[in-house]
Amino acid sequence: MNRIVHWVAELLWPFYCSPLSFPEESLFLRTEVFRNARLARTIDTDFGVFALIGISYASRIGRAWRPREIHLLEDISLAFHAVDDRASDLGHVPDEHQIRLTDALVRYFDYLCQSCDRDELLGAIARHIEETRLLSEDDE
Repeated sequence: MNRIVHWVAELLWPFYCSPLSFPEESLFLRTEVFRNARLARTIDTDFGVFALIGISYASRIGRAWRPREIHLLEDISLAFHAVDDRASDLGHVPDEHQIRLTDALVRYFDYLCQSCDRDELLGAIARHIEETRLLSEDDE
C-alpha cells in the first residue's frame, strides 16, 4: 500500500507547485524524512527533523498518504538535509537554507491546521545547527 501511495505522489509531482521543491533532487534525499520517522518511532528517540518538531509527528509522518502531504514532507526532508549537511561539515549555514526549512515547516503546520511561531522555529533551527557543530567538533 505504501509503495502505491508514493508511486501516485511521484506521478502527481509535476502538478505540485512549491517554490521550495527541487524535483531533480534524488529520491533518496526526498524520502529521508519517512525513513527517519520509522526509525524515530522504533527507538523512541527524537533526532533529525524530529528534534525540531517533536517525536509526536513521527507517527503522523509514517502514516502520510495524501500526495500533498507527501510533497510537503519531501520539501522538509530536502530543506533539513541542506541545513544539517552544512552544519555537520562545520561550515556556515546560509540564512536562505534556514529560511527554506522554516518555510517548509510552516507550510506543513498550515496543512495540518496547526499554528506555529516562525521565530520559535528559527530559534530551534539555530540551536540544532549549534548542537550539530559541537557534535562534529567532538568527533574530530
